[in-house]
Amino acid sequence: MTFKIKTIILILGLAIVLGSCVKKLPLKEDSNAETNTNASDLTELVAGDDFDWETSAIVSISIQTLDNTGQPIPSIKVSLFSDYEALGGKEIISGFVNANGLFEINYRFATAMDSLVVGTDYLGFPNEIKVPITEGRLDYIFGGIPIHTDNDDEGVAPSNKSTSATQFTLNYLGTWKRDGTPRYLEATGDVITAEFLADINNALPENQPVPDYHPEYLWEIYEQNINLIESADVWITFVSEGAGYLNTLAFYTFDKNNPPQSVDDITDVTVIFPNVSFKNSGGGLYSGDKVYIGNFPAGTSLGWLLMTNAYDSRARKVTDGIDHLFSHEALNPETNPEYQQHVILLQDTDREKFIISFEDLQRPDGDNDFNDAVFYATVDPISAVEPGFFPIIGEVDNDTDGDGVPDSFDDFPEDAESAFNSYYPSEGNYATLAFEDLWPSKGDYDFNDLIVDYNFNTITDINNEVTKLQGEFVVRAIGAGFHNGFGFTLENVLSDQVSSVTGNALEEEYIISNTNGTEADQTNATIIVFDDAWNHGYGNTDPSKAYAAPTEIIQVEIQFSNPIPLSQFGIAPFNPFIIVNQERGREIHMADYMPTDLADLSYFGQYNDDSDAGTGKYYKTIDNLPWVINIPTQFDYPIEKSSVDQAHLKFINWVESSGSLFNNWYLEQADYRNPNYIY
Repeated sequence: MTFKIKTIILILGLAIVLGSCVKKLPLKEDSNAETNTNASDLTELVAGDDFDWETSAIVSISIQTLDNTGQPIPSIKVSLFSDYEALGGKEIISGFVNANGLFEINYRFATAMDSLVVGTDYLGFPNEIKVPITEGRLDYIFGGIPIHTDNDDEGVAPSNKSTSATQFTLNYLGTWKRDGTPRYLEATGDVITAEFLADINNALPENQPVPDYHPEYLWEIYEQNINLIESADVWITFVSEGAGYLNTLAFYTFDKNNPPQSVDDITDVTVIFPNVSFKNSGGGLYSGDKVYIGNFPAGTSLGWLLMTNAYDSRARKVTDGIDHLFSHEALNPETNPEYQQHVILLQDTDREKFIISFEDLQRPDGDNDFNDAVFYATVDPISAVEPGFFPIIGEVDNDTDGDGVPDSFDDFPEDAESAFNSYYPSEGNYATLAFEDLWPSKGDYDFNDLIVDYNFNTITDINNEVTKLQGEFVVRAIGAGFHNGFGFTLENVLSDQVSSVTGNALEEEYIISNTNGTEADQTNATIIVFDDAWNHGYGNTDPSKAYAAPTEIIQVEIQFSNPIPLSQFGIAPFNPFIIVNQERGREIHMADYMPTDLADLSYFGQYNDDSDAGTGKYYKTIDNLPWVINIPTQFDYPIEKSSVDQAHLKFINWVESSGSLFNNWYLEQADYRNPNYIY
């Protein structure tokens, strides 16, 4: 009898224990609608099975750098921007081209973006070009073999004239095309090798002020003009420009023993290049384009003039422009002699060239890098040039950390393990993750239970391999009472590939971390950014209550034991998720993103969840609605208890079209919003 009683008690106890391990959740609900292409609100909305709810898409990027013979130029930094920098564009990606002059990457961009600006600070190439995204690809080649197409449209037929600003007469070497490209270019331009460009870039790097980087170039002892002691032929070759202006290059002659003391002493100037602008960057020039300016007798001295913004592309003619910047300093507009120099003349003794470079803004304004317009003079015979004092161009290259990336191109000039930044969504801007936190129940679809703004910076080395990942996170709103945590998984990185995680905010006791800072018992590197949103943010969803501005930016840095190829690393925002109310196994991820190793799988299929691991469907309802949306900019989220479609009027159209219509539904545009429902 005693045995039987003990047995019954044991069985009963086991049943209780087993029962407590199974969550008593109802099964998922059936769909109340077939595929609905005309839903009036979210209660009727049915998304397509294949709709991924992405407001961004992966684009394959290929950028190549070639010299003007079509040969690759390696080791050049290239970047992509959201728009032209002058229009507020921000850097998104940067990296080094390889030995074949190629930079290739897959990266995430807002689906609303139909183009990007490809940029480089490398002299010899246009520094910004807008390139379309076509069928998920963006391809661009810097440089290459010049192709000068002819057209019947001429620039205005030149005639000598006296300018309104000065008394000198403009002379012309011939006619030009409508884009300002001379029709008198030499039939064969100069070959500008990778080595020559490298020397010029080392001497005059972009955004490196000459007074700081090469102050000796400004010494008074150095010549800025070319003096001939015997008869010679002279050519001018275009190398590069990095100006916002459509500048005009001209020359003038003078007597060395009686140089001009004022602009009034200049009686004639001759235009060399009416429009000093690259092809596809306001003009039609290619690096290596060459003009013969004449044969000059002994005793002639040649001076240089840049007429800033003087080419009128509509009228197709040379105008007075804004400023006239001479190689004779005293003729320039600044009153302070310290800032009057606008020309640097460098001698390349090996190649027998004289590099002529201009700063095209009045000083000390501008960047003072003296590479806004760069040319070189070829004099035949070279012995015709009077020996003088010229800075000698060389192969001196500042590389403080010795990583092989010049300081002028290195985002981390004192860190040998890091060289380039690649941001998502872009430098200085945030994207937003908007969560519903009642999963596996649907909730009210105001998508404001947790609003997390984020920015990721993937840091790479000279080999375009990832050495660090930095993340900034801001809790902007909490529209729920749950104390939710937030983290993300690097699905292509194992936990033991991480050497350290710093900056995350773990203040509760339910997260267990490895010694390297990743979450314990996870195959893939999982980083919990914070374990309770209420420790870092405020409500900010009820318009009847005062707004509390976020005061904290959580800055997380992940260092890796060994560099990881960027192509294998994964793409931001990686796999973000929340942990509901400190219940570690209750994770909510974006639609069709996999749970982590610590997720409690018993939640799947309960209430409104229709996840199916066999088909790869995760975190969607039977109507394919999600619990998370990822917006590639800061999201203007709905007020409490107002569904996202009430606030954003094109949301349903976007869903019903599976993303093909109104892929910018979240932006502030005409008829896109009802402001009464936006916080």
